[in-house]
Amino acid sequence: MEKKPFIIHASIGHGHCRAAEILQRELKLQTTINPQVLDLVLHAPYWKSIKQNYYRLLQHAPFLWGGMYKSTDVITIWTLLLKNVLKACMIQNSWLTEIEKAPLIISTHPIVTAMLAEWKKARHIQLPLYHVHTDFGFHQVAEHSEVNGYFLSNLATPPAHTSCYYQFGIPVEPKRQTLLPIDYNKKKYSIHLNKKVIMIAGGGEGLAPFEKIIHECKWFPPSIFLCMTGLKHHKQRIYTQYGHEIHVIPFTSAFSDYVQLADVLITKAGGLTLAHALTTNTPVVLFQPIPGQETENAYLLEEKEAVCFVQCINQLSKSVNKLLRDPVFRDERIRNAHHISRPDATRNIIQQIVCDHGLFSVPLASKSIAEY
Repeated sequence: MEKKPFIIHASIGHGHCRAAEILQRELKLQTTINPQVLDLVLHAPYWKSIKQNYYRLLQHAPFLWGGMYKSTDVITIWTLLLKNVLKACMIQNSWLTEIEKAPLIISTHPIVTAMLAEWKKARHIQLPLYHVHTDFGFHQVAEHSEVNGYFLSNLATPPAHTSCYYQFGIPVEPKRQTLLPIDYNKKKYSIHLNKKVIMIAGGGEGLAPFEKIIHECKWFPPSIFLCMTGLKHHKQRIYTQYGHEIHVIPFTSAFSDYVQLADVLITKAGGLTLAHALTTNTPVVLFQPIPGQETENAYLLEEKEAVCFVQCINQLSKSVNKLLRDPVFRDERIRNAHHISRPDATRNIIQQIVCDHGLFSVPLASKSIAEY
């Protein structure tokens, strides 16, 4: 029986989980192997506490998380912490025993990567470990001598002490051969053809200030607002406010279609959401990114003039209105976004891993997920 690779993440933020699922599907298509996706939040008890505390920080003191993110972007600070985490990990080591038998590991979370690298070092395990970064920058905590390769965005500053990195981009959903017209998707989802559609993406945590944004845009001509909560327990509903038609949409597998039918996307600056949006013809306004990784995403993309990044609510409606009413400005942002986008990132990442190690006796699949 052929051993399965592991793709490991921690469901702290939806992007790490989504990236793992995308990579799993691509690996299944390029080989005949079905890799196992492992969420450490479900398998290591202390990760549940980390997740709960992370969300508390985001809700009540996001600036503290931003400070922690910045101050820990130095490898030496993490040395003692990682050793303590490693000790806790070894107590619950049944899942580590299974991982040790794998032909390779792919990690989509920087702290998970650092932890696994420390585990490899402590156990003297010769097991290929790859890190796939899901933000546009790169956090130094993932840099470790036991990591065999890094897959980064083309805007990231690569690790300083290794040449084993590939700037293929952030894993994204399958690329269609051609982008579908806005009107096609509007008809598909029963959206009024003659009204502007403004999409607000709350991320997997549903943190976007939907009501605040809609109130700020109350003076717009009658429009349609799609409030993507990203939460499975929410119910879909439609109501009217300020003359606008408000659609509250919970977690949906059709997220990509909604992005393509929108005239403007307002989002926090999550890495996967942005990486996907850059491949479409939908201009993006970034508002209230989470301090830390998302703020870094916002500044990197703003520097390339690929998005509009607004710092306060009274600037938001002005930027959205400009994208709706100024076709030259709108096209410029879309064109710059396309220059940065890497729609084939997922395929390239998996092909590189497969070809580097020749771990699989089966040929590459004739068609990649990125070509569907």
